[in-house]
Amino acid sequence: MLRIAALAATLWLAIAGSAGAHTQQQGDLQIVHPWVTPAQSSETATAHPTLANTGEAPILIERAASPVAASVRMIFNGKTVDAVEIPVGATVTPEELKLVLTDLKVDLPEGKAAPVVLHLKGMEAMEVHMAIGQDTMNPQEVVTASHASGHGHSD
Repeated sequence: MLRIAALAATLWLAIAGSAGAHTQQQGDLQIVHPWVTPAQSSETATAHPTLANTGEAPILIERAASPVAASVRMIFNGKTVDAVEIPVGATVTPEELKLVLTDLKVDLPEGKAAPVVLHLKGMEAMEVHMAIGQDTMNPQEVVTASHASGHGHSD
């Protein structure tokens, strides 16, 4: 049964990936079209990733952080959590997991990407480039905290 779930998740991710959404993968963790709401410096933005475990062991996200925000909270199924486990063959949708970036250090303008680092148990931390704006596909420029000195200005 787990093999069928894994196959279904892989098929869904392949279809989503071919539709122009950007995808990142590290080990058995695949992330399809992660995006974050546009926001101004000092505001809060919400990131919406789709995460899939394509391996044969659970993946544990111990915490999330971002150089462009004071903190990142993980909200899973409507509740703030300290960690999120992705079971074997499972896909966690944006409806289930949201990452809330608080007290932004820089503007998040649509069309670029914001870095979010996922700290994974037993794996190297993974920097994910969240597209700024749901309709942003394959962003080329990543906003950094060094842009913080240019509040309100576009590069």
